[in-house]
Amino acid sequence: MRLLTAAAQRELDRLAAAEAELPTRVLMESAGAAVARAVAELKPRKVVVFCGPGNNGGDGSVAARLLHQGIPEVYTWYTRAPETLKGDAALAAKAFIASGGQQAKKTMRGGSGVVLVDAVFGSGLSRAPEGPEAEAIRMLNTVRERGAQVVAVDVPSGIDADTGHVYPVHLAKADLTVTFPAPKRVPYLHPGADSAGRILGHPSGSRARSKRSCPARPATCSTRNGPDRSFRPGRAIRTRTTTDTSWSSPDRRERAAPPRWCARPRCAPEQGW
Repeated sequence: MRLLTAAAQRELDRLAAAEAELPTRVLMESAGAAVARAVAELKPRKVVVFCGPGNNGGDGSVAARLLHQGIPEVYTWYTRAPETLKGDAALAAKAFIASGGQQAKKTMRGGSGVVLVDAVFGSGLSRAPEGPEAEAIRMLNTVRERGAQVVAVDVPSGIDADTGHVYPVHLAKADLTVTFPAPKRVPYLHPGADSAGRILGHPSGSRARSKRSCPARPATCSTRNGPDRSFRPGRAIRTRTTTDTSWSSPDRRERAAPPRWCARPRCAPEQGW
């Protein structure tokens, strides 16, 4: 499994724009949609998305806008006034507000059915959080202690993505971290690993692959009859066998074995995590 550094993530973003002609705004929509799907699966009654000033916050704004279409109570907590944001993060915040989205109050109770989204800082953080961003992270920790679930976008805020170092103010614990296009080092390096929770990779939220970094060629996967060269990465396949008695019927008819994922090992964004 490939673990991305912050520099590798930036290079993927650059290649996506230069070679795949995918601007950051398109990638932001894809990443936000991946987060929205993960949050929706938790079946929340209320969602509050904490958005920082950068592209990680932009991912959060997209997720909030999409969740607002199916969940009555979806709010954003912007660490900076939306009108002061810049670039794609500003466009994403504007789209959320234009869709009828509302900002959260500065006091929260938490409790069952409440999901908080940590989109304050992403993999590019290289300094200790301060000011309104630190306040937002503290609020995330406080409300989680009151029973809310927390979903982190890409990496938990306040943690160095390359070393796992935790800054004085950091997300104490995420229940789920949605990462794209491949996991960062944080979930596997202590002490930051303690904050990541369950890791959910979303190739669909990928900062898309370039032709140079991931050549487009059919993946192969081994079956009882040899390689299956028609296999498409990211799709579950079933193999059939008569040698495993736990999966064979008394009359020896072939039974389907449990599905297993397969993808070419060098292209982590397409693995079925």
